[in-house]
Amino acid sequence: MGFEHWHTRPEGGPWSAGQTLTHILLIHEFVPQLVANARRGRGAFNFPWLVAHVNVLGARWAGSRTDALRVAGRHHHATATTLALIDTLAPHEWERSARFFSRGQYTMERLVRLPIQHYAEHAPDIGRMLAR
Repeated sequence: MGFEHWHTRPEGGPWSAGQTLTHILLIHEFVPQLVANARRGRGAFNFPWLVAHVNVLGARWAGSRTDALRVAGRHHHATATTLALIDTLAPHEWERSARFFSRGQYTMERLVRLPIQHYAEHAPDIGRMLAR
């Protein structure tokens, strides 16, 4: 996929590459805050009707106003931040949890795995984009 397709939606896909990758990146950038909340026993984003709309609109808006190099740089920073955060978790903290996304309890492990799971969730979308 070339840069010329960054803002083009693939056939059969609801979002452009820029929107999809920005959407994935946004949750990755939230991981430190989610972990901080869980450390205090507080969850977040437990209003599914609101989160769903804000998520879609925010990702579409942000993704249409950025470029691949900026998203790549932000992804690198978010990954480095998450890896550094993992090093701060004490063994007893890994099972600490809180309610997130109105989907139940998330342990620290589950929270730091969110970016990986999110990429896997959107793998079909990414595959359609790369097939162009």
